[in-house]
Amino acid sequence: MSHRFLVAFTVFIFVAFTFTVSVADLTDGLIAYWPFNGDTNDAFGDHDGVLVGGASLVADNTRGSVLNVDGVSGHVEVPHAADMVFATSDSYTIAAWVYLEELTGSWQTIMAKSRDQGDHYGLWITDSGEWMGGGWENRGSNAVAQVWVHFAYVQDGTASSGTSYIDGEVDWSGGPRNGTGLGNFWIGGADSVVEFFKGMIDDAIVYNRALAADEIGQLASGASILAAVEPIAKLTTTWGSIK
Repeated sequence: MSHRFLVAFTVFIFVAFTFTVSVADLTDGLIAYWPFNGDTNDAFGDHDGVLVGGASLVADNTRGSVLNVDGVSGHVEVPHAADMVFATSDSYTIAAWVYLEELTGSWQTIMAKSRDQGDHYGLWITDSGEWMGGGWENRGSNAVAQVWVHFAYVQDGTASSGTSYIDGEVDWSGGPRNGTGLGNFWIGGADSVVEFFKGMIDDAIVYNRALAADEIGQLASGASILAAVEPIAKLTTTWGSIK
């Protein structure tokens, strides 16, 4: 075994370990991630979406390429997948960056799974203008329009709790939400009802575990999931070329 090989291998293991330690909290349990960087593909898994109706990808001065929906028909539709179904005893996290254009006095869905089949979960602005994570009983503080906000809902199945976070801070806490319906996952609207969101959405994510408060804080502070995933992929490519 050559000296160059040993040095390269040592460096590779050290860097790989460093990246693994630093990004594990943001990739562990990640099911789907839609960064909307020029498309509606899932950058982490296989839950690609399609633009429907008045939905488009636009350039935002603050966040770059984002999803824009018109509050009338626009949404991204992602086909049902078994790994996005959660019972009240399950843990999961959903989150997104949200720019609400205006309060309309009507329900606005940021994202929702299986809204047409009863047992659904998601993120909403209520008809009375409140943030709502999980389901209809989980009403939080009043939503603010025309500013980017990080909105997350965390369900801990073991603790039988559900918690909503606004910009990394707890906004509401209570019981869990059953989300076992087999319908599609919509971003910017909800299947079978008129609850379309008017504004922009970015970095929508779904985890199959309850993120800790400090992890939600990392996301709300602007931590990049793509930055966590890409270095490991690049290391794998580099190691292949060394061998």
